[in-house]
Amino acid sequence: MDRWVELRMTRQGILERKDPPRFSAIIDEAVLRREIGGPECLAAQLRHLAGCVAGPNIEIRVLPFSAGAHASPTGAFRIFTMEKPFPEVGYAETPKGAIYVESPDTQRFARTYDELRELALTSEESAELISATAEKLSR
Repeated sequence: MDRWVELRMTRQGILERKDPPRFSAIIDEAVLRREIGGPECLAAQLRHLAGCVAGPNIEIRVLPFSAGAHASPTGAFRIFTMEKPFPEVGYAETPKGAIYVESPDTQRFARTYDELRELALTSEESAELISATAEKLSR
């Protein structure tokens, strides 16, 4: 467990280095409400997340419940865009293991991401919702 935590903390540090990569995420509102570890733990996690979005290289948007049916009903996915000569890579986990696809087959991931981004709250609205949810949990 200690090694796993160390790995995650090291990975988070990449976003704070001198020339950090750009990170953009869309999270479902349910993530802000699911209390794993109790309300104090979730509130601390949300405060940390709210602090992260203050950085110029990090964009986090919340897909609100009011958006209706999720544009990605099969679950979470990631798109990695790197400098040439590396291709864009799409990644999704399944019960049978991870699936990786390279461009041009990443277009479906990109379209789904764009649809989710259109439905999601703005970065500012998302930061406000994240902070308000943390505050509510702290009471």
